[in-house]
Amino acid sequence: MKQKSFQSESAAYLSLTNSCGLEVVLSDCGASIYQIKLRGVPMNIAPDTPEAFEASDAFYGKCLGRIAGRVKGGVVEINGQTYQMSLTEGNNASHGGKKTFAYQRFKMPPVEEKEDSTRVYFLLDSPNGEENLPGNLHFVVIYELMEKEPILRVRFLAETDQDTALAPIIHPYFNLGEEDVLSQRLKVNASSYYSMDEEQIPLQEERVTPLLDFRNGKTLGEGAEDPSFQNAPPWGYDHLLVLSHKEDEPDAVLENEKYRLEVRTDMPCLLIYADNFAHGIALYNGYAEKKHAALAIECSEHPFAIRPNILHQGETYQRMSEFRFLEKGKTK
Repeated sequence: MKQKSFQSESAAYLSLTNSCGLEVVLSDCGASIYQIKLRGVPMNIAPDTPEAFEASDAFYGKCLGRIAGRVKGGVVEINGQTYQMSLTEGNNASHGGKKTFAYQRFKMPPVEEKEDSTRVYFLLDSPNGEENLPGNLHFVVIYELMEKEPILRVRFLAETDQDTALAPIIHPYFNLGEEDVLSQRLKVNASSYYSMDEEQIPLQEERVTPLLDFRNGKTLGEGAEDPSFQNAPPWGYDHLLVLSHKEDEPDAVLENEKYRLEVRTDMPCLLIYADNFAHGIALYNGYAEKKHAALAIECSEHPFAIRPNILHQGETYQRMSEFRFLEKGKTK
């Protein structure tokens, strides 16, 4: 496994490249994925400099927590007691609050090299009372790049000394080597989703509408600009789908004529966000970020307000997601 490290003024970076030509650049800023390339072709988007990447409020590739999703009024209930998170999106908390994991520097111990993979560990101790939530939380993100397969695995591990709320995500924006994703085809094994109110707070689980039915696959352009999205939030795809987890099938597939991304996870949900606003910033793939420049695919817990995920003292939180990148016509 080829390794290369470098520093920005405020963060550390590590590049790993396997024998399949899959390169992943990771950072201790937000335990994040900065770049993913398959044989030199970008598979994600991010700002063109580390400094812009670290400062961006679009959370490119960052780890969000303790609670990544939107929380109505920022109010969290645990064991009958309420806790007030900071409000970061109007009257609500989102992306983990002001003390989100996304901008925190994680500890990065030496990499673990195994015969068939290399693992990179990122460690964070979130103190009792951070975002007004209880418990000293020890949180670990593990990235594992397989040596002979084009696979990146992401694992979460966590423990706490008090019952607390935990629903983290990784927030990568994928684009398979193009200027935007409108012609790229998405398939998701999901027959239901969470409907939302006007503030994008989840309301209840419902059967997918035709716009959100990706079970047979369709191009993102078929729905991203649908008129029903244009006059009210979320102004495009920004929806939480409930996964069906079919055996021996990926939970989601994003593909175009040249490349294919397969996503597998033990998380119950998948949030898709089609980058609904044109930021215009310079990206490392050589383009300026236009509307629908990428699709964020976020493996997620259920919405906290509906099915709260509580990590109890003495338990270990464990989740895993896998991303497999394929060039069509190649065996690996």
